[in-house]
Amino acid sequence: SQYSATDCCRLGIEEYKAKNFTKAKAYFSSMQNEEGTEGFSSDLALLRAIYIAKIMLEEGQQVSEAQSTLLSVEKYIKKSRIEKISDSFYSVLLQCKIQSESWEEIPSVYSKLKEPDADALLVISSYYYKKGQFEKVDSSCGELYASALCRLGKYEEACSEFERLKLKTADYAIALFILQRY
Repeated sequence: SQYSATDCCRLGIEEYKAKNFTKAKAYFSSMQNEEGTEGFSSDLALLRAIYIAKIMLEEGQQVSEAQSTLLSVEKYIKKSRIEKISDSFYSVLLQCKIQSESWEEIPSVYSKLKEPDADALLVISSYYYKKGQFEKVDSSCGELYASALCRLGKYEEACSEFERLKLKTADYAIALFILQRY
């Protein structure tokens, strides 16, 4: 290709951010020809895999394919010099785990995140909710948190949360009924 692997990676990321997935995939796939040549680093392989997996998830493709794309480059994480690449990698892997409903694998992937983002907190909180560990649901998780408060019998707090979120759900109605605010 007329671009170096580094350029293709940069251009692919730009196209991904602009939601031009077809163009992004074209740039990322043209990087494969460079693999094994001087100037093609494990960091480039890592970035390519992360973005290809993100595109697969966005397009609703096989989650298992996205996951194996990621796992094929996991070995490069420790030696990467890219700041926060580990969290980017494990955040995408976490999305794979929840989309494939691999619930038992969620805590171990989550534990590898140094600074979990809002999506990661929602995933781990969904795991805790599903397991009935309602007290562990993060307070940043909106409706899930409010429902967890109901499950814990904390109806006053739950009502406040539902009101703050301006949500009218079945759990909210039950909490109001229990508190005799109907």
